[in-house]
Amino acid sequence: MKDRKGYGQTMTVWDGKSMPAFRNKRTHGFAMKFFGWVIHRRNTKTYYLSYPADGTIPSVTEVREILREYGKFYDGGKLVRKVRSPQVEKSINA
Repeated sequence: MKDRKGYGQTMTVWDGKSMPAFRNKRTHGFAMKFFGWVIHRRNTKTYYLSYPADGTIPSVTEVREILREYGKFYDGGKLVRKVRSPQVEKSINA
C-alpha cells in the first residue's frame, strides 16, 4: 500500500443547531482519533474548513476549490496555513 497514492474527500452539511450535538458525541471523537493517524501522515495533504452557507450546497468541484483557497492546510502533518473564512457568495457562485 505504501506505493499507492489516492484522494479522499468528505463533506458534511448540517443545520447549525444539529452540529454541536453530533460533534460532542463520543462516536465522533473516536472517529477523529481513529483517522488522525491517516490524516497526519508524512505523505498526506489535508484541508479542513467549516463555514456557514445560505442553504446552497456547493458541488464537489466547488468544494475542492474552496478548500484549497480557504481551508486550514496540513502537509505531512505540519500546519502550513491557518483557515480563512470564505465569502458565502464565493462558495455558491465560484
